[in-house]
Amino acid sequence: MRRILLPKILVTGGNGYLGRSISKMLNSSGHFEVMAISRTNVDLMNANDVAIFLKNNGPFNVVIHTAIIGGKRTDIDSPQTTYDNLVMFTNISNCNMYFNSLINIDSGASYDRRNDIYMFHESELLKSYPIDYYGLSKNLIAKTCLLNKNYYNLRIFNVFDPDELDTRFLKTIYNNYINKEEIIVNDCFFDFFSMEDLFTIVQYIILDFCKYNDLNCSYLKKKTLSQIAKYIATNILPGLNYKVSNPETLNKSYCGNGSYLNSLPLHFVGLEQGIKNYYKKLIDG
Repeated sequence: MRRILLPKILVTGGNGYLGRSISKMLNSSGHFEVMAISRTNVDLMNANDVAIFLKNNGPFNVVIHTAIIGGKRTDIDSPQTTYDNLVMFTNISNCNMYFNSLINIDSGASYDRRNDIYMFHESELLKSYPIDYYGLSKNLIAKTCLLNKNYYNLRIFNVFDPDELDTRFLKTIYNNYINKEEIIVNDCFFDFFSMEDLFTIVQYIILDFCKYNDLNCSYLKKKTLSQIAKYIATNILPGLNYKVSNPETLNKSYCGNGSYLNSLPLHFVGLEQGIKNYYKKLIDG
């Protein structure tokens, strides 16, 4: 019997939250041959190591670049953050003879977090100039991707599934609910995106169907954190105790315009069902 060759996918940052989750979904689908790498087996800061690895293990149909340094709101980044992220991306990009396409996992920080990022369209990227070290690196990488028709930016503001960190909003709500502790909500418009739907987009791009090379991972309808908390209290976690810290004031928004994404012929789980699925998995263990 003739062997069927599956699309060969390389995922960087394989030990990180996004890399681990995307690799797991790709493997579970059975439609792809997946190789995930992390700093334990390939030093992306070393151009020679990257070139040798890609030459020996390629060619790949698609590289999904999730490896990053910094970006956590609880940490303080430095100029080294900018340098490291740019070097890792450059070392991979310089070896593009060993892969057909690249999916860059971008961040809403590319739009400059000094701004009130409310429903920013993809075109805002070229008008944005972040000065924080993480946002600057993501902005420059995303702009570089726009110069190559085989490179794609997937811009994430927040993506969720049960494996996310305990410090994330949805997980904090669950943990506080279990511990019977009050939730304090610092309100703003904020994009949440289901990991299930991120996988739908990734798969669509891998199969070379996508006409856009820059996409906000955003649903059309925008919700505040307090609206999300209310939805969870009403529909999923009865008795959830939450309080909005300052009901009269909204903090800076962090959400994109989802018109490009939602014009694609794709079926999405969506925010509300995605949240229901998320908590069902946590409750069921």
